[in-house]
Amino acid sequence: MSVLMFNQEIMVWELFAVIGVLLVLAEIFVSGFFVLPIGIAFLIAAAVAAFTQSWLVVLSALGVSLLFLFWLFKVQLKWGARGNSLAPTNVDAMVGTEVEVVQAISGASHGYVKLYGDRWMALSKAHKSFEVGERVHIVKVDGNKVLVE
Repeated sequence: MSVLMFNQEIMVWELFAVIGVLLVLAEIFVSGFFVLPIGIAFLIAAAVAAFTQSWLVVLSALGVSLLFLFWLFKVQLKWGARGNSLAPTNVDAMVGTEVEVVQAISGASHGYVKLYGDRWMALSKAHKSFEVGERVHIVKVDGNKVLVE
């Protein structure tokens, strides 16, 4: 079985694999996720080169991989950079959560609720009173306090 060779000592798949690994490692020093898809495309082309003798097939695999990976990274970066992500995180995820009152909330004075094992100072949004053990919903997070109803 003949193997696609770059020269007498280096096989093409080895050359592409080394280039791919170096480019993936270079992404550590370059920002913007530009080098990473190129490195991954070279690794894919190296895998293809290990099983074929055709330069056309290897270079086609490299080109198709590059196009696909650049498209995929562009879509992922655009989705991740959106200001309005699909799932709220951090304190934004607390809004709407049902919590238990652990220290009574009466009118304008604060009490405490328990959320994920932590006690949070709570105020009633409508100045209503809530007794210990009642279930309330967080409607707003204000610093280290939550407003409940």
